[in-house]
Amino acid sequence: TSQGGLGIILSVTLKNFMCHDHLQFDFDPHVNFIVGQNGSGKSAVMTGIILALGGKSSVTGRYSNIKGFVKTGKNTAHVSVTLKNCGPYAYKPEKYGDKIIVEREISSEGNSGKYKLKNSSGKIESTLKEELNNILIAMDIQIDNPVLVLTQDTSRNFLMAKTGKEGKLFEFFYRGTGLQKLEIEYQQSIAMNEDSAKDLAAKKQALDHMEKEVKRLEKLRKSDEQLDELKRESFWAKVILLEKVLETEKDKKEELLEEIDSAKKEAEKSKNKHDEMTLEHDKFKQEKAEIEEKIVTERKSYSELDVQSDTCAGKVRSCKGEVELYKREEKKLLADIRDIEATINEHQRKDQTDYENEKRQRNEEIQKLEEKLSNVDIQKDELETEQFRFIQEQSSQEQELQRLKAEIGDLKSKRNMRHNQYSRVKDSKNNRQIMFGEHTPSVLQEIQQNQRKFRKMPKGPIGLDIEVKESRWTSAVEACIKPHMLRSFCADNSDDSRLLTQILQKYYTDRMPSVIISPFLSHMHNVSQHQAQTNDFPTVLDMLTIKDPVIANCLIDQLSIENIILIEDITTAQNVMLDNPPAKCYSAFLLNCDEILLNPYRYYSASRRPTNVLSRNIDESYLPKLQEEIETIDIEIKKRESAMTDGRLQLQKCHSTLDKLKNKIVNLTTSKTDINGLIEEYKQFEEPRNVPEMYDEYTSLKADLDKKQEELRKAEEKLKMHVTEHEEIRVKFNQQRALVTSLNGAFERLGSEINKRFRDIEVLASSRKKFEQLKKEKERELSKVESDIQKADVAVKKTIEERKKVDPKPRIDPTRPHEDIDTQIKEIEKVISEQSNTTDKVSLFEKYAEKSKRLFAAKNEYKQIEKENKQIAKMMAKRKSRTKYIINYTKCVMNLSFTVVLNHNGFTGSIVFSKPQSLILEATPFKEKAETAGKKACSSLSGGERSFVTIAFLLSLWRNIPMPFRILDEYDVFMDSNNRHLSINLLLREAGRMESTQFIFLSPLDLPDLRVANNISIKVHKMQAPQRIGLSTMDEQ
Repeated sequence: TSQGGLGIILSVTLKNFMCHDHLQFDFDPHVNFIVGQNGSGKSAVMTGIILALGGKSSVTGRYSNIKGFVKTGKNTAHVSVTLKNCGPYAYKPEKYGDKIIVEREISSEGNSGKYKLKNSSGKIESTLKEELNNILIAMDIQIDNPVLVLTQDTSRNFLMAKTGKEGKLFEFFYRGTGLQKLEIEYQQSIAMNEDSAKDLAAKKQALDHMEKEVKRLEKLRKSDEQLDELKRESFWAKVILLEKVLETEKDKKEELLEEIDSAKKEAEKSKNKHDEMTLEHDKFKQEKAEIEEKIVTERKSYSELDVQSDTCAGKVRSCKGEVELYKREEKKLLADIRDIEATINEHQRKDQTDYENEKRQRNEEIQKLEEKLSNVDIQKDELETEQFRFIQEQSSQEQELQRLKAEIGDLKSKRNMRHNQYSRVKDSKNNRQIMFGEHTPSVLQEIQQNQRKFRKMPKGPIGLDIEVKESRWTSAVEACIKPHMLRSFCADNSDDSRLLTQILQKYYTDRMPSVIISPFLSHMHNVSQHQAQTNDFPTVLDMLTIKDPVIANCLIDQLSIENIILIEDITTAQNVMLDNPPAKCYSAFLLNCDEILLNPYRYYSASRRPTNVLSRNIDESYLPKLQEEIETIDIEIKKRESAMTDGRLQLQKCHSTLDKLKNKIVNLTTSKTDINGLIEEYKQFEEPRNVPEMYDEYTSLKADLDKKQEELRKAEEKLKMHVTEHEEIRVKFNQQRALVTSLNGAFERLGSEINKRFRDIEVLASSRKKFEQLKKEKERELSKVESDIQKADVAVKKTIEERKKVDPKPRIDPTRPHEDIDTQIKEIEKVISEQSNTTDKVSLFEKYAEKSKRLFAAKNEYKQIEKENKQIAKMMAKRKSRTKYIINYTKCVMNLSFTVVLNHNGFTGSIVFSKPQSLILEATPFKEKAETAGKKACSSLSGGERSFVTIAFLLSLWRNIPMPFRILDEYDVFMDSNNRHLSINLLLREAGRMESTQFIFLSPLDLPDLRVANNISIKVHKMQAPQRIGLSTMDEQ
């Protein structure tokens, strides 16, 4: 028997697939019959093979969506096909072995399915669909070819139909022989050849354009030579200009030397004042460090006392518990003594009969007490659960009160700030001094009263003596000068500064205005030489009207307002400060109060709302807004205070409820203890004893009572001692807390003094730094000017010498400026640029050479493509002829094969290709009479004969199209018994001829007696009836 070839199916497994829970069987390598009633699931085997080998659901003719193959009520289905992989053409045998297992999982959600490709040992080697396609190609398996797998629908539509059969038979023939694929590939080649012809025409058009471009560049190359003489004239005109600039730089050098000497003297004066203030700052800083160290030590003691207080409190609680325990035990002993006394008295008067009745009554009482105890436990558990809930609610309420308290504090601070702001704005209508602080009028009045004590009357506040020329710049100027500077005062000397500081300290505890020491001059500084050099934008100094030169000099010294410019638009400001900042400009302020700094470039957005203290016209429309904001804050405060009142009431309710719950739990605990005591007392009831024994027990209990009372006395003394100790520690703890609070206050006051000194030091350091920077800047400018002078002198000489080397012609003195000459050069270059996109001679020549080279290469490429297209046209003509020959040859071979199959089985006939897309099968049985003999169309035959002729047509295709296996479904349904028997024998004889090919036939009918050749091995798989539960089974024969 045959062992089958590469690609035959060894076995199939179906799980939860269509009507099968689990179906598995092995195929014979040669001939297999699967028989069973309709609905028994035999076609599901073929469908599973199609899907496992990558077929689409539409190929099966069952469902349009793959999820339809999952058995009802299941989530996934699995199909598995094992293919033989032996022989010289086996696919990767070193990887897969002698067989390849293809598994596919199908989801009820409609996913396309996951593949698993396993080797002969069951190990997964790949999950890629591409690998499965490679395997199918290597084994010559075309799963969508009807010659390989003939489904019921294909058989019914292409082979069994009466009407329209010619076209369907031709389509079956065209697909099965591969001619359809050959025709598609030929049409694709024609389309590619047409696209190539279009590309060639486009390249021809581009080639003509390149020839015109090369000619244009040739003209431009000649025009470029006319510029040389004009450029020589322009060069000497620029040399003359450089010589004039050199003389100007020498004059500038002398001016810088004078400015450097002046800046040096001012910097030394600021340094001396800075050193004096630094000593005071360091002194306060040292005192602050000492207090800080002391605070750390005292806080440690404070923490230790807190821990000791908690420890002692724990001891008090422990002692209280011990005393309570002793009291309960004492109470129990007293009860026991009373009980035994009563027992002795009762025994003296009771007999045994009374004892039995009492015992029964005690047992009944114990039962009642145990039921009562169970109820007490349930009540106690419920109360403890409720107690835990109220404890959580109490904790949550306390946290909410803390949050509300903090929010009220913040809102009150905000309200006070807005109220003060409202008062200042309102009062400033009559007295502008209030805008610089509510105490300003009082300070100025006291300064006036002490005017004789000052050498020179102090000036200030600074903001009171300045006015902004344009009201729209008020906010920006305030942002530049800063609020603390506007509130500051000026003093002529240190003595006046100390006296002024004493006056200010009377009215300010924090945020006291600064005092700036600077000699009073009768004239304003001359800043014309070192102010920002720009005519497009005003400086802050330009925007101010300052009546007092002392105030003006102070702002110049402290803030360098002459070097700060004002720019209205943000885009303009960024462009100016980034690309071309004015000389001697340090920063710029925008209309929205943002600031731009240089060296390095930085941008700062305004972080505070301007107060408009410099505005001369008070904006009264601002007052209603402030009043409305204050009222809104008051409403918010009242809401939170009301919420706090409600919260406190709720907290009190929680406390009250918790106290009640605690008392109830304590009462229940006590009740439980009493009940347990009674139960224990009833359980300890003993048989009647003689009176002497009970007297002995009475004596023992009295001794235990005396001992327990002594222990209780000691425990109460211990409790008293710990309570006294805890009270002493709490006194120390409160004293230590007061000390830490006092130290913290001193620490904060010193911090305020240090901050004040630090601000003064910063102002002096800024002044000193400003003059030092000015000096360094002037020195750098001087160094740069000297270097520029030297470089310019050398550059002029070197430039002239280098020009003479390349242009030996003598120097000329142009009579017109170099701008006029350059204009004429640009006009000529513009003409060249418009034509060539470059004014560089070298670039022009390079472009001309490159274009010429590309033109030559393009011509050669065009000729080569044109030659290749002609060769392709010849090849396409040959391919067309060859394709036509293959089609005719295939038709001839198929007709011959069909005729041979019919002749061997008592028929004569042929295949007639009557139309381009039509095919007719003609056949006549040998037994018909001569007078009626003649070829008949298949449609005129009986149903059984027509099916037989169709099978003969299929066999002719099998003989000429080699594949590893064939699957045929319901091949014999439309035949009578005679033709069916003939068709089966015909299929088996054909199988005998094709020993290396595997055959799988599906039929709903039982097999007749078969005459089988010795070289044919047959395996029959009989499916069970359609009604089945659980595991599907089959009978194999």
